[in-house]
Amino acid sequence: GVMLALPVTPDRESAARSVLRDAGGHDIERAQGRWLDGKWEDFDPLKPPRHVEAPSAPQ
Repeated sequence: GVMLALPVTPDRESAARSVLRDAGGHDIERAQGRWLDGKWEDFDPLKPPRHVEAPSAPQ
């Protein structure tokens, strides 16, 4: 599968989740970090995910 990371302000989070779900996204997670020059500065891929909604199977 594909993993997509994008920076979203708190007031746009709900809209971003809707767009991802409408495009077939699932297992949507929230991560904190600094986004600089198009990449995460401090993302830790080994840290347990923080799902923003219950994980679901792809459709």
